[in-house]
Amino acid sequence: MIDAHNHLYSFKEFADIPVIMARARQAGVKRMLCNAACEDDWEETGALAEAYPGEVVGAFGIHPWYVKEVLGGWEERLASRLERSPEAIIGETGLDFYHDPGSAELQEAFLREHLRLGGLLRRPVTVHCVRSWEGLLGVFKRIPKKELPPAMLFHAYNGGSELLEKLAEMGGWFSFAGTVLYDKNRRGRGALQALWGMRPDRLLLETDAPDLVAPEPYRTGILKDESGRARSEPADLRLILGGVSALLGVPERELEESVESNLERFLKTGHE
Repeated sequence: MIDAHNHLYSFKEFADIPVIMARARQAGVKRMLCNAACEDDWEETGALAEAYPGEVVGAFGIHPWYVKEVLGGWEERLASRLERSPEAIIGETGLDFYHDPGSAELQEAFLREHLRLGGLLRRPVTVHCVRSWEGLLGVFKRIPKKELPPAMLFHAYNGGSELLEKLAEMGGWFSFAGTVLYDKNRRGRGALQALWGMRPDRLLLETDAPDLVAPEPYRTGILKDESGRARSEPADLRLILGGVSALLGVPERELEESVESNLERFLKTGHE
């Protein structure tokens, strides 16, 4: 299995990363995409990719929550970081007008630069989008399709089934976190089921560890932060896979092979 999105460096605050990696291996998680959220994370993300070659794939970018904190010249520093890491992808970037509507224009500018770099360097890009899909589509419309990245991973996808085909045509892949298994997440479940029926070759699964905690049956339940709050971990992916398998009515082994193959192809899109 491959965890399509997590923040492995964040575990240093409340857990031992080698132990987290060992539990992931035991659960059958053989690779993971570790996404930086701000420039301060780039060094740690790169160090983890070097410490766990073949297991951790780094992704470098600026999350929309942190665009106001970035120092000038970040574009050049990001390009340099990517050039030094030929296996890395870009992210996470995106739009989140729900958490900070006042920075919408700045978020869009950062997103456009990440997409431009993805197109220029032929690297896939991980995209975060929360209640900002109209703005995201607006950004895409202003960029010629030939200048877009070779692939985009819409992480913890929440855009509904109605956008799937349009985003897939733009190079979209769709990653679902364990939160899709909550009974109340009918929109997420509907999109997951629609994608499996329409474009199963674009389905990915993630933990977003240590965030986006899955319902109790679909997480190890081992991790808690300093405040006692439950956290997710890469090993949860085995349980999430089982839950998604039951939801789709697909044998677990078949789903595992499909999702793993999908993510391997996603990572290779820039090298084709």
